[in-house]
Amino acid sequence: MQFGMGLFSNVTPGVMGLGYASLEAVPNGTAYPNLVDQMVSQGIIASRTYSLYLNDLDAASGTILFGGVDTQKFSGTLHTIPINPDLGGGISAFYITLTGIGLTPPWNSSTAIGPPSFSPLNVLLDSGTTFITLPAVLANAIAAGLGASLDDLGFYDLPNCDSQFSNDFVDFEFSGIKISVPYSEFIVKDAAGCFLGLQTLNSTGCGTLRDTFLRSAYVVYDLVLH
Repeated sequence: MQFGMGLFSNVTPGVMGLGYASLEAVPNGTAYPNLVDQMVSQGIIASRTYSLYLNDLDAASGTILFGGVDTQKFSGTLHTIPINPDLGGGISAFYITLTGIGLTPPWNSSTAIGPPSFSPLNVLLDSGTTFITLPAVLANAIAAGLGASLDDLGFYDLPNCDSQFSNDFVDFEFSGIKISVPYSEFIVKDAAGCFLGLQTLNSTGCGTLRDTFLRSAYVVYDLVLH
């Protein structure tokens, strides 16, 4: 397996990205197969896929399965969501279309939040970071629904940590497919109190669905370009 080595970095841990070959760093213009490509070519797995299960917020670990699906890690039916092209028209990252956000109180139906003008929204699935980022108008709408307020550091603080253990959900819609994130997975608790696993975008662009969302989904990443 060939690795690229970074001599200078502003981060402590190393990062091994698992994505499309078009996003790989190419030294001297010479392309090389990434980890998943190598596993396929060496006969270790039969398909250019991997499945990610982050487990819940309090778990010590999750699982990643190359070339397969673990049906014990999810309930219901897996659905296929198309990958959106990047600005150059190619497929380079896991961009998908978010068509709506809602809040579901206990024993009730989901209520849509946010202005219709922000639907649909291009979002990136990113397991390498923690908090969801959305345009301010959407993030503020979610925060208002949960009773949170924005502090000086850019976090949405909650006045009462008990809401972390309620039976409510934040719902994310993808063209009829709904992923419901329990408040217990959406709200982060630390020594100072509780805040939402949500922040506003620092610049214009797509939103990002990170670990706060992905803990409530079982995601199979298909690296074959269709």
